[in-house]
Amino acid sequence: MRKNRTQNSRYVREKVTVMREIFLLIFITGFALLPDGIFAEETILLNENDSIAIAINNSLELVAIKTKQDIDKLSISEAFRNFFPSLSVSYIQSDSIVKRGDDTRTKTISVSSEIVVYDGGEKKLSYDIAKLQLILSRNDYRMMLNKIISDTRNAYLKILYERKAIDIYRKSLEKGKMQLLFVTKEYELGEATKLNKLEIETKVNEIELNLKQSQENYQTELKNFKIMLKLDWQTPVDIEGNLDDYLVSSLDSSVTD
Repeated sequence: MRKNRTQNSRYVREKVTVMREIFLLIFITGFALLPDGIFAEETILLNENDSIAIAINNSLELVAIKTKQDIDKLSISEAFRNFFPSLSVSYIQSDSIVKRGDDTRTKTISVSSEIVVYDGGEKKLSYDIAKLQLILSRNDYRMMLNKIISDTRNAYLKILYERKAIDIYRKSLEKGKMQLLFVTKEYELGEATKLNKLEIETKVNEIELNLKQSQENYQTELKNFKIMLKLDWQTPVDIEGNLDDYLVSSLDSSVTD
């Protein structure tokens, strides 16, 4: 009887183990069959105006200046209130309990006011300084805003430039490889020298290096651009447009203005 119980329990454990293995195999197979990039985050495409708007909205410098403006406004209100007389009111209530005598209760209300006839212009000076601080804060905000717009446009233009460079080097590389193919055929037929073939090979290798460098520069500029906009480093970002269209639109805008 005890032997049958042992065999049954062993059979149950083996069955559970097999079921776990089958379930794990099904899970791994199903996960592998999922389309590539199903969990990948969609790339954000930005144009120039969107980039500037994001840079302004995420600017900590503008937030700090805006906070300083609010403080300066409170300072102006505080300095303006100093022109009015000060008024203070106090209320005192005291109770006196006497055994075998009359109890007494006293209530006192006192009002005091202070009027400064002449302070040597100190209050006026404090008020003017507070207003000047607000004006300076507003100028700082405009300057920082213009700087953010300018820096964002320059970074956007650099990315377009690197993209244009990649396109030029790719086309040059295609032409170089075609020339290398022709000169190789001519060299095999004895119509070109080995020096001609080496010259074309050198140019092709140089173009390949320039293309690789431009691609690295493009990725670097994109990363710097993402940092400038204060976006999440994991968020894939790319920009719209090309250098030619950008220059044409900028020229049209300048002519219109």
